[in-house]
Amino acid sequence: MRMNPVVTQKISESISDYNKDITLLWHGGEPLACGIKHFSLLIEPFKKLKNTGILDHTIQTNGTLINENWCEFFISHNFNVGISIDGPIWANKNRIDKKGQETYARIIKGIQYLKDNNINFTVIAVVSKESLTRAKEIYEFFCMLKCSSVGFNIEEKENVNKREICDNNMVTNFWSDLFDFWKANPVIEVREFSQILSRIELLSTEEDKEPVNLQYSIYPSITYNGDIVLLSPEFLGAKAPQYDDFIVGNINNESLLSIINRMNNISYVDDYVNGIKKCAMDCEYFSFCGGGWASNKFFELGSINTTETVFCRNYKQRPLEAVVNQL
Repeated sequence: MRMNPVVTQKISESISDYNKDITLLWHGGEPLACGIKHFSLLIEPFKKLKNTGILDHTIQTNGTLINENWCEFFISHNFNVGISIDGPIWANKNRIDKKGQETYARIIKGIQYLKDNNINFTVIAVVSKESLTRAKEIYEFFCMLKCSSVGFNIEEKENVNKREICDNNMVTNFWSDLFDFWKANPVIEVREFSQILSRIELLSTEEDKEPVNLQYSIYPSITYNGDIVLLSPEFLGAKAPQYDDFIVGNINNESLLSIINRMNNISYVDDYVNGIKKCAMDCEYFSFCGGGWASNKFFELGSINTTETVFCRNYKQRPLEAVVNQL
């Protein structure tokens, strides 16, 4: 389903008085599938905010539809572009189209358009069990691809995806090998290592030696019809009768800031905060993790008011250990 431009008009009106920097992330499904003409209508209401310099557009795409016209669109509207690709061709077997056909060649073609037009791009890569023993090959591939940064998501149980990786040794070795290869040839940014090293530096300062504050991001996500969920875009379309399927309102009926202002009265946000408090008390990694992600807690454990998940171990704990052990 295509988003109605009325929805983006309502979003623009909702954030027009917000005096902080705003990033609009266009993702979910394939955002380019609506076509340039329709996408142009969607971003038109944000033109004034964009011109003030407080709003940025970022898009996460599989890249298969990128062509010269899309590149002109990205440049003219100053889009930040992220590509979803998991590594060399063998690592992308799960990235198929609706006809069941592999998309790797089309992704690479789309990336070449970006490079030909001097458009910097980042990458998000899903790491499957088959990829865990091939960290060097994967890292060298992204160096060859010349993305500005790459973030690695260890395959996780979330929404429709039921696969997850629970082999601590394999995950630990992957992050250790990856950090080793990155240190030897740090030509691109690895998101996880940048975050960890920045956090280590921050924790070493006097200013950050105060008791840890409970801080979390609410990540408001809006569907094509204006429904809003908080905490995680993965809650979009999820079934949870106890939380009204995570929908907290609709942008056509209520402003985004109004919904955010009453979020302390939203039951699943309250459950998440209580879970973070438990993490703060029980987890030695809390200073680096901050309490985990609500969606992983829900999809793995069936509760948001809880603590450690497989995701925490794979994505927060094991990479931190890999970095600390090699510093």
